[in-house]
Amino acid sequence: MNTKTFGFATLLFAIASSALAAPIFTAIPGGVQAGNWVWNIDITPDLTLIPDNSGTPVALEFGFRLTGGQLLSATIADPVQFDTPNPGPKVFGWEAPDPLFPNPAYGYGLQSNLVTNEVFAAYGSINFTTPGPKHFLTIRTSGPPLSLSSVQGLLARR
Repeated sequence: MNTKTFGFATLLFAIASSALAAPIFTAIPGGVQAGNWVWNIDITPDLTLIPDNSGTPVALEFGFRLTGGQLLSATIADPVQFDTPNPGPKVFGWEAPDPLFPNPAYGYGLQSNLVTNEVFAAYGSINFTTPGPKHFLTIRTSGPPLSLSSVQGLLARR
């Protein structure tokens, strides 16, 4: 299998509360499945900031732009753990706002634009109490992309 690496243009962290979480963000090539390339996006919450082992939820806001291959889909890998679509600042400009509380400056949830090869995600999670990576997103492409660039930040909060 010819694996390609992910190039991240920027990965910005934002303060969301008095405690700044430092989660680990990983993009892992999943190989070829049914003739399509699969990329797994994992988040590892920073549980070291929680002194009483009560755990922490994670809120994520980011965008991906695929260059090279064709974007086919992006899906939440574990909708039980990542159960809350959130509003988040638009990354690309085409994102649709929350249908119940529309704000033109914010996108909502998980959205894909197959024409421009872009993925927008703004999601919240359950309260994580166990260490280790949590599989958040699965991206499928028609071929190995030259790069998959994160063009907007990662927000994590307790």
